[in-house]
Amino acid sequence: MRLLILENQRLRKTFRADGGTISIGSDAKCHVHLPDPRLGRHQADLLLDDDGQWWIEIRDGAIPTCVNRAVQKSRTLLRHADEIEIGDYALRFFLESDKSRDELRQERLVALGKQHDDNLPLATIIRKDEPEVRVSPEVLEQTTLLLMRLAPLGTIGDTLEPILRFVLRMFDASKAWIGVRKPDSREFDWTLGLSTAGKPCVRPSYSTLLEPRCVAGAQHLCVPDVPVASVVSAMATPLPGERGNLGMLYVETDNIDMPFGEAELMAFSTIARCAAMPIDALMHKAAAHRAAAITTEKTILRATQDAVTINALPTIEGMQIAAYRRMGEETVTDYYDILTTREKKLAIVVAVIDADLLNTPRFFAELRAAFRYSALYKEAPHTFARALNWLLYNTAGHQIHMIVAHVDPANGQVDYCITGRRVHTGRITADGEGQLVRLAGHPPVGADRNPQFELNQLMLEPGQSLLICTEGAKKAVNRDGEPFGIGGVEDEVCDGLGDTPGHVLRDFAADLAEYIEGGRQPDDVSVVLLQRNDA
Repeated sequence: MRLLILENQRLRKTFRADGGTISIGSDAKCHVHLPDPRLGRHQADLLLDDDGQWWIEIRDGAIPTCVNRAVQKSRTLLRHADEIEIGDYALRFFLESDKSRDELRQERLVALGKQHDDNLPLATIIRKDEPEVRVSPEVLEQTTLLLMRLAPLGTIGDTLEPILRFVLRMFDASKAWIGVRKPDSREFDWTLGLSTAGKPCVRPSYSTLLEPRCVAGAQHLCVPDVPVASVVSAMATPLPGERGNLGMLYVETDNIDMPFGEAELMAFSTIARCAAMPIDALMHKAAAHRAAAITTEKTILRATQDAVTINALPTIEGMQIAAYRRMGEETVTDYYDILTTREKKLAIVVAVIDADLLNTPRFFAELRAAFRYSALYKEAPHTFARALNWLLYNTAGHQIHMIVAHVDPANGQVDYCITGRRVHTGRITADGEGQLVRLAGHPPVGADRNPQFELNQLMLEPGQSLLICTEGAKKAVNRDGEPFGIGGVEDEVCDGLGDTPGHVLRDFAADLAEYIEGGRQPDDVSVVLLQRNDA
């Protein structure tokens, strides 16, 4: 057999023996002399039995003697590549026989396989919290140099290869792999694997077993004896960021003489925490650039929204009209338009556009143009909705929720069509009773290739009002998180019984602003109110 004797993870000497009893202790007369006065003078013995198997027998239990991190009290069988730990010393035990290394390795895997639980060896070193930093000055010096190399890099992708080359060299590893994700992402957004030769490689299969503990559980893992024939040891550690775990760093070795242990995990975790800092900084920088870009896009979008919104409401005999919109803090979604036709009717559209920032301005413009064209040529509301769907149908998920209505002030007939579920309408009676229309469940424009939009009808008697509002009121909340809601809009309008639509919406605007003070209103809130004059 052969012993590699390490002190504080540094190889001090090698000891060989063919048989007999090998004494270990701090006494200079011991075969394996460990010059540490804290250890027993005769700490333990290694013995070869008649069957050719080596055993360790504990002679002094004052200082614990461990085999693969398990404290031993008496006589224990040793297997190939076992590690004996006594104080600051580690004695790595290797059998020397006619068997090949692969045969010895396979025998050890069979023995270890009996100890596995849920595919993770019981001897796995697991640290649930960030380990206390106890690494050598050399590791700290080399890690500092790595940070200096990473500092000038401008993208996250550029940092991956230097990190992997560094850990391959520091741990004499056969493969290394890194996966980085955004804090709000479940999948890895950047990945890279390297082999000893520095060539890209596929993700090591054993890393997938450690991923749930490492990424979701933020655990630092070292598997000294991996139960896979091509891997001796493996380690995985999180990449901690300011807003959460950014991913994982993984390394494995096929060197049977130098399996990973506690000290390697400590160094590996330290390197990962340091390497995560420039990655986290680049994520913050990218987020800041994106926030600035979004702010610019929102400014352009809000300007587009203002440009396509009518400047003055039309006047028509027999009907009073008012409209109001309060801008959302996070999104720009609402559009409304009101026209008088050549037949002295009102054409109205109120819409919520569900699209990304880049496409919403186009939808504003196309909706405005299509609506005005349809009003000019007297298309029925459901016919317009079908034509608009044909124009805007897409597979990108962009949609328009809207209500299109034609109102005849002379007899109070309202022909309307509803698409989607984000715009609401109803009738307010002359005595202040709200009668909201139940949404029929039709898809929004752009969701289905051939939707069956329907034409609906209601009648406004003299003194009654037509209310149309967007669902932004549902997400408007006060400081206690209580929503204003569509019911809140209905109540406000009903409470304004006897006032003109303009006065009602002015009071509504003041009450909404007061309600959300200290709260938030992420989406636009738009309200159109029409009142049929008394006969």
